[in-house]
Amino acid sequence: MKKTTLITLLLLLLFVQSKAQTVTGRIVDSEKQSVVMATIALQTLDSINICATTADADGRFVLTADSIPLPFRLIVSSIGYETVMPECASYAVGDVVLATKTNVLGDVVVKSKRPILCWQLRPMFLATW
Repeated sequence: MKKTTLITLLLLLLFVQSKAQTVTGRIVDSEKQSVVMATIALQTLDSINICATTADADGRFVLTADSIPLPFRLIVSSIGYETVMPECASYAVGDVVLATKTNVLGDVVVKSKRPILCWQLRPMFLATW
């Protein structure tokens, strides 16, 4: 009887520990258009990385880990957008809005010179029979 109770208790503890937690949300720009292939990393508030993923074609993401403490921090980045790091208190994050990053480049000057053409005349011998 004691062995059966102990084995049942151990199996229940293993089942409880194997239950993973899931964080879901969507990455959009300032015009509410989805941002494809944005990188999303999940960290604790003391900067310990837990897991990371990328957004799908609709801008949606799903992060799954064994233990995700509340609150946590998301680090969201994508090419052409500013990186944002919102602190979240719920596993359902909702929409994360990325602002467009603008880079102003300096003036570009294109210079060109005409190529120097060198013609070389070579003597040609034609054989006559």
